Amino acid sequence: MKSNPWIQTFNGRQVFPLAPDPDQIDIHDIAHALANLCRFTGHTRQFYSVAQHSVLVARECPPESQAWGLLHDAAEAYINDIARPIKQRTCIETLSGAIRWIDEIEHAVMGAVARRFNLPWPMPEGCMDAVKHVDTRLLLTEKRDLMSAEPAGWDVEGDPFLGWHIDPWPPQRAEREFLRAALDYGIVTMVGVPPSGEPAGRPILDEAAEITSADRRQAYGHPLDNFSRIAATWDMVLGPKLRDDALISPQDVAKCMIGLKLARESFAHRRDNLVDIAGYARTLAIVEGDEE
Repeated sequence: MKSNPWIQTFNGRQVFPLAPDPDQIDIHDIAHALANLCRFTGHTRQFYSVAQHSVLVARECPPESQAWGLLHDAAEAYINDIARPIKQRTCIETLSGAIRWIDEIEHAVMGAVARRFNLPWPMPEGCMDAVKHVDTRLLLTEKRDLMSAEPAGWDVEGDPFLGWHIDPWPPQRAEREFLRAALDYGIVTMVGVPPSGEPAGRPILDEAAEITSADRRQAYGHPLDNFSRIAATWDMVLGPKLRDDALISPQDVAKCMIGLKLARESFAHRRDNLVDIAGYARTLAIVEGDEE
């Protein structure tokens, strides 16, 4: 009998695409792989990742469909992307010698993804319709913004999104935005802590360069302005104590962290700022003995 083929993922996991196990599925593997896969088999004018496509689809979906909007192409992290016109005409021989179509294999992988993240499977019809509608409109938007002039019609019905233009993200940002969206849509509860068994990862200086990049400035502003806003909030908390030569208390630390998030929120709204503010406020209540 032939061996069961498997792939090694970014985090060093062993995944069997022809017999997918939900326990093999990891959100970090999906985010990293999709961030490094280019849409349209690489034929865009500049690199544009499947991860960014997934985030944009999720943003345009109704709230009840956003989780599936983000994960609708998750199988590509394990079986790669195949151009839409030939996907349903491509088959593979299984261990038993039977022939299975690629879309059947993709369906099995997506079922494992659904079970891993506690999503209904098969995808509910209303959710599927919403995701397909947004996916098609975004496809036409990508065609407009990222592809060369078409040699013939694409035979895709619908209209692109108007009023905005797609600016491709580098892979690092696409991976980060995908993980943040997974957290925002309740797919996972924690993405900042690496999963068990994850390799050491990139050098510290490489990560430092990434988080101080231009993408970071779009989120928080120029470091001088960002730190100035934070300093102003901290001065309200710590200024009187410093002038009176008093000790900084644990409560002051929580208040300063709330101030940091308020300063960032004053520059640009981000849901994670509000979540962190609420979290630090609850931590402050715990420190003061109001909660266990």
